[in-house]
Amino acid sequence: MTHSSFTTAWFALWFGVALILSFFDTPTSHAALSSADIEKLCINADSSQECGRRIEAAVTTKLTGAFIKRNGDTLTVTLLPESDDADTRTRTFTDKDDPVRGIAYAVWDYLATCDAVVLYVSEDANPHFLWIGRKSGKSVVLPADPVIAPDNKKIVTADFCANNCTNEIALWQINGDLPTKNQTWAPKEPWVDAEATWSSAVALNISYQKKGASGFSHLFLRLSDRDWRHVSP
Repeated sequence: MTHSSFTTAWFALWFGVALILSFFDTPTSHAALSSADIEKLCINADSSQECGRRIEAAVTTKLTGAFIKRNGDTLTVTLLPESDDADTRTRTFTDKDDPVRGIAYAVWDYLATCDAVVLYVSEDANPHFLWIGRKSGKSVVLPADPVIAPDNKKIVTADFCANNCTNEIALWQINGDLPTKNQTWAPKEPWVDAEATWSSAVALNISYQKKGASGFSHLFLRLSDRDWRHVSP
């Protein structure tokens, strides 16, 4: 799912998710929610923050162990005992209710195959996702939510909107517990929204909306296609 349907409000989050996932209603990993789940959770939420907290609660109830904890506006992710960061065994994120520099965090997903936690971060005009590796203790900012491949070795992100988006599909190779962007693909005509899911470990299904179009179209995209561009380290 792309964050291009989102705004800084959490209600835009669940609405965009429900809309785009209606085309490819496939969970991204063990803890991911379906569009129907998200709509059910947030349809009668009293505030945008409540919507985010409901999504987080639903995701964390699927997890075993207590490595994610919420205490009011503070979210704590516990790293693995053998974490590379021996000094700090936790990562802490605190919501700030500020009309100018407000920020909110919510657990979006947990990818067991690489022991990574994914947070959705709503920050002013820059909503994004944060990948946290529990072994390395490091994090990577992603422009859209990561969809892991069937081989568990890579992820794809699709980030399209009218403003403040990369307007590209990106492939990220998972090294250890962190993703590294190594290829990108961009359409020849402008898109305003898109969703990428895996058809196989070597091909993608893309649902996209062109600028000015009222509906979505579909594209089958192979990783071997020549239009992919390699990203320099």
